[in-house]
Amino acid sequence: MFSVDDGKFTAEDIRTVCLGGAHAEKKNILEELKMKGQKFLKVTGILMIIGAALSIIFGVLIGGIGALVAALGGSEALSFAFYLGLATALVGGVIQLIAGINGVKHCDKPENAKKCITWGFIVIALSVISNVLEVIGGGKFNVLSFVIGLIVPGLYIYGAFLNHKENVR
Repeated sequence: MFSVDDGKFTAEDIRTVCLGGAHAEKKNILEELKMKGQKFLKVTGILMIIGAALSIIFGVLIGGIGALVAALGGSEALSFAFYLGLATALVGGVIQLIAGINGVKHCDKPENAKKCITWGFIVIALSVISNVLEVIGGGKFNVLSFVIGLIVPGLYIYGAFLNHKENVR
């Protein structure tokens, strides 16, 4: 039952004696799930904040450059697709920023996991909408953009689910 390495008890041996076998194992598993969920939420939250900042910055730059080119070219109006794409980038960036901040802020609060799950699904929905609008607007379907738009929020949701499991127990 006990393992001795160089005449010393291991930390696992002490947990087993103090907390009693199966209970100790269950507690360790719960602690690992909690830590895993916290790490997933924090890391993916930070990635979402970075992605959101880039989306907002590029959205503003592209909007400004588009307006400047239209003014210099004598065009009175930019296309509806341009404004729709710009609005999607900016709104999507702001929502992703909110989701990322919530993930980092609430990564250690399992009671707020449902809120993070909701924000994650909203970010995924906006990513899909953005890709669909790109194709409708005549652009090519960008597989890398689509996959990244699903992976980071998907891992964010996974971390929130792990935290939610911790809250249920």
